[in-house]
Amino acid sequence: HGTIDMRGIDIPNIKTGEAMYIMEQIQNGGKLGLKAVVQICQAVTKQLMAEETLIDKRNVEQVTVVGDLHGSLQSLKKVIELAGDFRGDPNRCIVFDGDFVDRGDDSLEVFLML
Repeated sequence: HGTIDMRGIDIPNIKTGEAMYIMEQIQNGGKLGLKAVVQICQAVTKQLMAEETLIDKRNVEQVTVVGDLHGSLQSLKKVIELAGDFRGDPNRCIVFDGDFVDRGDDSLEVFLML
């Protein structure tokens, strides 16, 4: 297993199916290349800098709360499968409640996918 082919994936606007593909590749022994890791970190930094520290979600109709992934890429993949594609839907969101990467074989990969 080698480096995962990220050509054609727009990391700042990654689609759910693309994220699922990447997670599947990681689970099958694939690795993210340094360029992809840097692009992910840059996109996340830009996104987080644009957001408020506290986001009001009181008017959201469906909130999925996820706790304690503990570095399990399989668990993250299952959460995304169950939640469905929620990006761009102002009435749905997922809240990750800590302990995403404190242990587990895929802590870095879980962090990057989040």
